[in-house]
Amino acid sequence: MPSRRPLISALSMLLAAAGVLTPGAAVNAATPAAPRWQASEPGGWYAWGSPVVGDVNNDGSNDVVIGGQDGGLYAYDADGRRLWRAQATAAVASTPAIGDVDGDGRNEVVVGTGSLDSGAYNGAQGALDIFNSNGTLRCQKAMSTAHGTTNLISGAPAIGDVNGDGKNDIVFGAHDTTIYVIDGNCNTIATKDNRDSVFSTPALYDMDGTGANDIFIGGDATANSAVPGDSFNGGIFRRLRYDGTPTLAQVWERHSTETFQSGAAIGDINGDGRLEVVTGAGAFYCRWKQVCSDSNKVWAFHLDDGSNTPGWPKTATMNTTFSAAPALGDLDGDGIVDVVVGSNGYNTSGGLNGGAIDAFYSKGGHKAFVVDPQGQQPGSPIIADVDGRPGNEVLMANVGRVFVLNGATLTDSGLDLSGPVLLSHVNALAVGQLGAGKWAVVSTGFDNQRNGWTEAFTIPTPTSAPWPMLGKNPLHLGADAAAIVPISCNSGYRLVASDGGVFAFGSSGFFGSTGSLHLNQPIVGGVPTGSDKGYWFVARDGGIFNYGDAKFFGSTGSIHLNQPIVGMAATPSGNGYWLVAADGGVFNYGDAKFFGSTGSLHLNQPIVGMAATPSGKGYWLVAADGGIFNYGDAKFFGSTGAIHLNKPIVGMAASPSGSG
Repeated sequence: MPSRRPLISALSMLLAAAGVLTPGAAVNAATPAAPRWQASEPGGWYAWGSPVVGDVNNDGSNDVVIGGQDGGLYAYDADGRRLWRAQATAAVASTPAIGDVDGDGRNEVVVGTGSLDSGAYNGAQGALDIFNSNGTLRCQKAMSTAHGTTNLISGAPAIGDVNGDGKNDIVFGAHDTTIYVIDGNCNTIATKDNRDSVFSTPALYDMDGTGANDIFIGGDATANSAVPGDSFNGGIFRRLRYDGTPTLAQVWERHSTETFQSGAAIGDINGDGRLEVVTGAGAFYCRWKQVCSDSNKVWAFHLDDGSNTPGWPKTATMNTTFSAAPALGDLDGDGIVDVVVGSNGYNTSGGLNGGAIDAFYSKGGHKAFVVDPQGQQPGSPIIADVDGRPGNEVLMANVGRVFVLNGATLTDSGLDLSGPVLLSHVNALAVGQLGAGKWAVVSTGFDNQRNGWTEAFTIPTPTSAPWPMLGKNPLHLGADAAAIVPISCNSGYRLVASDGGVFAFGSSGFFGSTGSLHLNQPIVGGVPTGSDKGYWFVARDGGIFNYGDAKFFGSTGSIHLNQPIVGMAATPSGNGYWLVAADGGVFNYGDAKFFGSTGSLHLNQPIVGMAATPSGKGYWLVAADGGIFNYGDAKFFGSTGAIHLNKPIVGMAASPSGSG
């Protein structure tokens, strides 16, 4: 199928001095901040592609990269000095990605080329270009012309290991109807024919802990009489994986009556411990065919099987979310990520009719910030703490002003990061550290002469930056990389049986057991000391058995318990521990402090385990239904309390950071 035109022309957004597009009153509501540095490139025309912050020249300090519709790829250091200008195959309307694509430990820059804007350099010629860290071109992967000359790459490429060989690959979709996986030398690893153009930026995530990422990406769909029963008008969103063959295997797919042209973002948006992928609709069928039932939808599919997340899809303020990839982050301080996305409105003749930012909160609330009744919101929002006060902000670039919104209320904070030059911003911002301890918001835009401008605004060190740029990170994974803990020769573990018999594996030492003792009650749990040179066991009656460098600080062995002990946790110092009973009663010994319990609460299911925070200033309790109870500095991140489980929960563990 031939590719479709972008739904908004960047030309229509030029801010001429005479007022081709006049910013609304909200644009003038605050005084623009002065940037730390500015860099301009004559004719650079930074339009649809967004800036990315990452280490380009491998000196350990972040840089800024942006592509222009003049065919230039520009890299600046932390102080705004140009590192290099590279010549891409064609105009760049895509966002670059920064990462190591050949396994040598050094970063490269990857970018898609081609543009449909009138007057853009070299028309719509599409290619995937890989540049070395010094700006020299390594290779070009030209897109197919089998479906016509419109073969650009508009979505950002993503960098991650797809085939599990330990080296990063490059994933992207193109208007030549193909979804590609290529290696760091532009060799094709695998493809998937979408049969229609692909605008979407993919997200990558290792679902199975194998070291190989699955691909989550949307695309357009058009009914074709040549494939009856196997084509339709609308969009298709897929989970794909590499299975060793030249064609990517499809794990699941979802259909819509509108195109899927938004980027993809992955996170646990309702705190149930199950990941979702969030994406938005395009605008083609609503704008040109007046089929609008799905054009204002923001979708959330379960990552594993593609089913709808309860309560989703949501309805955005305007009738499309074209070109506005979602951003995920905690906006209201409840410890669960929320969803933010931009939306545009169109009138019956296809013209712009307003824009908005929509925030969908994990607890079910929805807030909207209408940018300008006559404006638009083409750029993707980002989420970070940029004002030095508690809580995250939503940052959005618009035609004119760069807004900073309060995350909890989605209202204008009054902070204006537009700078002194009147620019058109139709892309996303980026937040990052530019120089040791120097944090900045980076914006890129163009003036009415199509000159490209990059501006960096100093901000306080963020307390958090959950979604600091398009695609979340310089790799554009659309997610945090899945944690894979390597097995090494100095790793190991212990098993303890109900009679206290200990089985040590790997490098874990054996320090003693109760295997030969007669126990009044069976062993129900155990924890190692901080040095791992000792451990405690706890019996059902709260009797404590200590071995190695584990010291005895007390027990409930001689106390009458309302409910039996079911688990224990140790303090970081190794000088204390907690015991927890089935009713959630907590008993603390040594330097372990009491922070609360469920002993006086009616529980739907009994407590079955506990875990301490890394600081030792809090703990979590978990019930058999997966209900979580948090005390002290332990935060709530989600539970299975509302999920139907095939079998009950029997234990829990905390991440080393205490953030999960």
